Amino acid sequence: MNKETSQEDKMQKRSFASVVYTTIIIKNFVKNIKKETDNDKMSNYHDDLVFNVQPSTPQVITIDNERNNANEVTVKENNEIKETNNQKIVRNISDLKIDIPLQTNKKKLKVFKFFRKLFKLSFYKDLLFETVNRSGDFYYFWTLFVSIACFYNLILMVVFVYDNVFGEVYKIWIYGNIICDLIFIIDIFIQSKISYLEDGTYVKNWKRIVKKYIYSISFVLDILAIVPLDIFLFIKKELTYLRINRLLKCYRFNEYVERTSMRTGYPHAFKIFILITICFILFHWNASVYYIISVLGGTNSEDRNDWAYTDVKNADPLYPTCDVNIDDHIGDCGFNETDREANFTLKREAYVDEMMAYWKDKMYISKYSNFTKEYSLSFYWSSLTLTTCGQQPYPNAWQENILEVMDTIIGVLVFATIVGSVGTLVSTGNRDKAEYQYILDGIKFYMKYRNVEPLFQKRVIQFISYLYNEGGFTDDNKTLDFLPKRLQGQIAVNLHMQTLVGVNLFKDMEPGLLYALVLKLNRVMYAPDDFLCNIGDPAREMFILKRGKLQTVDINGVVLEILEEGATFGETSIIKLHGKYNNDKQKLGLQSIGYSDVYVLKRDDVIKILQDYPKERENLSYKIRKHFENNAEKIEKTDISDLGSTHTIEEQFEIMKQIIEDLDKGITEAYDQFDTSSSAIKKKVTKVEGMYKKSRFKIKEAYKNSLQSKF
Repeated sequence: MNKETSQEDKMQKRSFASVVYTTIIIKNFVKNIKKETDNDKMSNYHDDLVFNVQPSTPQVITIDNERNNANEVTVKENNEIKETNNQKIVRNISDLKIDIPLQTNKKKLKVFKFFRKLFKLSFYKDLLFETVNRSGDFYYFWTLFVSIACFYNLILMVVFVYDNVFGEVYKIWIYGNIICDLIFIIDIFIQSKISYLEDGTYVKNWKRIVKKYIYSISFVLDILAIVPLDIFLFIKKELTYLRINRLLKCYRFNEYVERTSMRTGYPHAFKIFILITICFILFHWNASVYYIISVLGGTNSEDRNDWAYTDVKNADPLYPTCDVNIDDHIGDCGFNETDREANFTLKREAYVDEMMAYWKDKMYISKYSNFTKEYSLSFYWSSLTLTTCGQQPYPNAWQENILEVMDTIIGVLVFATIVGSVGTLVSTGNRDKAEYQYILDGIKFYMKYRNVEPLFQKRVIQFISYLYNEGGFTDDNKTLDFLPKRLQGQIAVNLHMQTLVGVNLFKDMEPGLLYALVLKLNRVMYAPDDFLCNIGDPAREMFILKRGKLQTVDINGVVLEILEEGATFGETSIIKLHGKYNNDKQKLGLQSIGYSDVYVLKRDDVIKILQDYPKERENLSYKIRKHFENNAEKIEKTDISDLGSTHTIEEQFEIMKQIIEDLDKGITEAYDQFDTSSSAIKKKVTKVEGMYKKSRFKIKEAYKNSLQSKF
């Protein structure tokens, strides 16, 4: 009988534990259905990390402020070194070094470093034996030198058609030609060392690089460009056009323009500069052709309406040596034309000789060289003709007609393209302003239609104006969306890692965790007097101030602290705590003093990331709990309410299992205690019953006597 009773008790005990176990599982399963979907999305999270790190390896993050006064975060890991057959094999190497340079004078420092390399022997050793990266600084600056040499040939090749250019200028030109030819020859050597991409990786095998270069069109152009046709200049120095093959090298100028457009911070201004340069080159060459045709036809004509260049069209200017008063014809410096002005039929050309005789001793001639006068007038004619402005004398010969027709075609096609490019640049430059005006007009119409108070209307308009002036209309996510996650992460690291590492809460954390947190930062802009959070609001964000000023305010409105650039607020809110360490509400308010640029890190994003870092999660929770107490030597055990926080499904089931085991153990102990105590009580009751049966008559008699004595 006792055995059957004990078995029934055990079945009842197990049934109770099973009910508790099942109830908890169902509760948390329903609670975490959404989190299972999020965890599935997180399975590929590490594929997008900024750097491939091994979180299992102990790491230490240090800050170094010595190198070029730039903050440099260095992650040092312990490498396991194993020796086998006198060879050292390094495992788990993920030494990571992240340079976060200061933005001040960054470009000047970069150029200075490049030119400083030119005076080091190691630079030339690397140049001889190492491949050249097409996107590197060396290749960019070298392309600049080659472009200057190309521009030199474009300008000076045709300049010798004018007078007074030969002589000392010719000798300097010869030396310049030698330097440019040396640059072109060296460029062939450098071109044969440029690595290229194949199957996504750079080819650094010199033989393969040379073979690819030799079979390219660039090699053919480079060889033809250095053919020494100009050697005949030593026979006849007027044959300057023999260097026309050097213009085949001008394709390198296009490469420089393309790379500068990607590097410069002012792409529109640079494009306008290139268009001006192209116009200048076209005017320059066309002016030279015009002057050559004029020389072939003769330049001694005194007819100012002649199509060709003549000396009378561009005479030296005359300046008076006395004070000229055009209203005073009686003074020493005025030629009296009163009588002649009355005669309307008399033209000035009729008495020009008389005027010249009068002014002969009262003026001086500003002498200019023939080259200056020839080039200026030819360039002026070229600019008017190519821009199809017209108003030029009619051509008189077939070669003049051909030039006019060619200039008309070039003017219509080339300059139509140039004008279109300028229009595109102008419209692109005004696109942001047009978008700003569109948004501003829409908001103003909305506020007026909804009868918004004028004070708020003014505040909204001021905020939109600030956004436009500070470039706030650009969406960072859309701007960087086409970049791979790795490059987005590198940009985020450069912007925020220094600030994030400076937070005490994140010191000594794994780099992978820090990089993942940096990627989750969202940019938000606040207007003056805006509250980022009020007292009593849900504490679910961490704020990082990048620009502007913020102030913390207590419940009475008293300002407690002013936060400046780089400061953080609410770092203890990124993980939810329970029990006496509850941090669900904001204890202080955070207000923007002026316009502020703030990056926000949300708790939900941190929770998802911490699921992949269990050790760092516990460390972070410990630091936050420690923040709320003075001496935090003991940390409360995990309870059921912790299951929906930062743990994964597997970890939550482990916690549930531990809780159920503890609960089952407690129930078993309580049942055993109850069983033991109930047995003892039963024995006592049985003993009392036996004693009562034996003495019941005496007890009844005694009870009766006691009642009678009372009455």
